[in-house]
Amino acid sequence: MARIFISYSRKDAAQVAQDLANRLRAMDHIAFVDTQSMRGGVEWRDELAEQIRQSHLMVLLVTPESNASANVGEEIEQALKNRKTILPIRINNAPLPKHLHDINARNVDANNIDGIIVEIARAMPQDHRTFYIVAVVLVAFALILGLLVGPAISNMLQRSTAITQTAITNTPVVTSTDVPEATQAAHPEAVQNALEGARNFTGGNTNWEPFFYIFPEDLSGAQMALVPSGEFLMGSENGEPDESPTHRKVMAEAYWIDQTEVTRAQYQQCLDVAACMQTSRNQYSTRDNQPLNGVTWFQAGDYCNWRGMHLPTEVEWEYAARGPDGLTYPWGNTFDENYLVYSLNARGETADVGDRRDGASWVGALDMSGNVWEWVSSLYFDYPYGSDHERDSDDGVRVLRGGSFGNDSLGLRATDRDSIDPFVVNDYIGFRCARSVE
Repeated sequence: MARIFISYSRKDAAQVAQDLANRLRAMDHIAFVDTQSMRGGVEWRDELAEQIRQSHLMVLLVTPESNASANVGEEIEQALKNRKTILPIRINNAPLPKHLHDINARNVDANNIDGIIVEIARAMPQDHRTFYIVAVVLVAFALILGLLVGPAISNMLQRSTAITQTAITNTPVVTSTDVPEATQAAHPEAVQNALEGARNFTGGNTNWEPFFYIFPEDLSGAQMALVPSGEFLMGSENGEPDESPTHRKVMAEAYWIDQTEVTRAQYQQCLDVAACMQTSRNQYSTRDNQPLNGVTWFQAGDYCNWRGMHLPTEVEWEYAARGPDGLTYPWGNTFDENYLVYSLNARGETADVGDRRDGASWVGALDMSGNVWEWVSSLYFDYPYGSDHERDSDDGVRVLRGGSFGNDSLGLRATDRDSIDPFVVNDYIGFRCARSVE
């Protein structure tokens, strides 16, 4: 027996939700459909939270009204906090909410309840996968009887039962090649010259020669890219609504940013000295040189603090990715799947950091598009926001940047923004650190 929470909007999916719940109950499963399934005399928000906590799966009926529903948004947030599997069912090809782009969704017609049943079966956690066998037998029997028609159901029965998933040194080092294959010993004069050039930089992307440095006091041994001062037009008028209006940002100070996302091996160094908290998940990333994922905003910040650094602000992140020229992608204005790790070439997991070297940004930062989403320090506000967006309280959602190996090309533009609760643990989220020029 499985417990399934159905999230939907009554304005345009009440009948689908009720029909689905009735079918699940007929199969001896527990289906929760908001107030229809609620005990009398209870506070409804507490009851919803408890039902989500007890569920094995949340089925989200995606419709135009559900995308606009605050109640549905709260239910999704509860499911994410409780690390529940969410199965988005796009009714009649309704658009998927932006913050769920990393989750594999299924498109099903509103009157195809049996099709939804099969998709639920395929998405069930392994310890309840016997549900799949029952569902397939029932649907197959119905097919034999001629109760179901059309190639869509037959194709679903033929698909897999599994849901589609998705060098350390203590010596200071500097390089001045576009994307370094090796490092040379740092020379104090070279570092000072680079910093002087960064402070006085006024050119475009191609006028900057990437410069890299490993700080001797940084126990992670991570190579950092120097980002010069300058200005750029933040945001886009051709993207999602939260990317506009475009507004000019002046980067008065140069700074450093990690060349790659933080790896599992680098984070382990922080764990070894008990300066960081153990992350709870590592799906899609298990090798030392893959990016750390499944990390909260707080854990990411603690790691950067351990290194004497900080999470980059949203402005720092976008400037390092796009530069004064305001590129669409870190490497240019044309999408090229060979330059990043995304949904169509990821093979179900992250890649080692820096694997797509041709996708480097103008300062030489790698994987700023794809592989894993990246936490930034900033609170999520509409553009343009004020100076209070950097406060360290935990009372607001934080910005994510860069897209991940689960995204299509739309979510991989350097202006794309997403937001999520800082406590959330998600397999698609990692981070990198930044450092001020002292």
